[in-house]
Amino acid sequence: MVVRPDAPIGVFDSGYGGLSVTIEILQRLEHDNIVFVADQAHVPYGTRTLNQVAGFASAITETLAVGGCKAVVMACNISSATALPAMVQEYKEIPILGVIGPGAESASIATISGRVGVLATEGTVSSEAYVRALEQLPRVASVVQVACPKLVPLVEAGTISGAEVDSAVREYLQPLRDASVDAVILGCTHYPFLLKALQKEWSLPVYVNPAYATVTKLIAELGGKRLNRSGHVGARKHLAVTTGDVEEFRSGLRWYLGDKAKEFTVKPATWRKGKLVIPALPPSSK
Repeated sequence: MVVRPDAPIGVFDSGYGGLSVTIEILQRLEHDNIVFVADQAHVPYGTRTLNQVAGFASAITETLAVGGCKAVVMACNISSATALPAMVQEYKEIPILGVIGPGAESASIATISGRVGVLATEGTVSSEAYVRALEQLPRVASVVQVACPKLVPLVEAGTISGAEVDSAVREYLQPLRDASVDAVILGCTHYPFLLKALQKEWSLPVYVNPAYATVTKLIAELGGKRLNRSGHVGARKHLAVTTGDVEEFRSGLRWYLGDKAKEFTVKPATWRKGKLVIPALPPSSK
């Protein structure tokens, strides 16, 4: 596999949540192009079986890697929990990153008491990936996980404030209040879009968004493989694809990215016999 520094960075999630990582890449890797995949045909991943999610995540990673991306970021916690180790072994030529390790490391730095909370989807909680990652780190004495099934549908619908959001975050934060945690990992990439609502309900803890640490790791790994792009000619050319409704997705990009959405060409992606097909990317021959 020949990998070029001017190749795009692949990013994927089940929906809009992965845009929280994409925003970080747009801000810090200003010369790079992005291929963003929203697998909205299967959103939310968090209520599906771990084997199902591993299958979706592996197939998307394959499409992006074989299609010429110089790195793939699983901007999805449950994908990171289920598919990351196998994909790292499969595609050693390029960085394949998840968000759980960077998120856990950031929380271990942020906590003073050693009590860390995790807000995540049902699937990520059941995988216990954050528990395993945090238990290996210094300064972490206890971990309290809370499954938050109401939050992803709210973000997918563009509802990030209001009475329904306030009621949901109040419900999910209460067990963390009771446990006196002082650092809370936003263990789903949709949740940073609810940060204001979370802080309004409970301002005390440090809310950890794994996106920053993930992109820091991405920059380091690109540099280690000499894949950093030092310059750029012309306008950035990003591609955003969805397995769901294209027009709704286009509107959602404008809602979450603002003017940056103008930099993205939006196209449909389709599932065919367990493989993801993306226009403008070479098909997988595997």
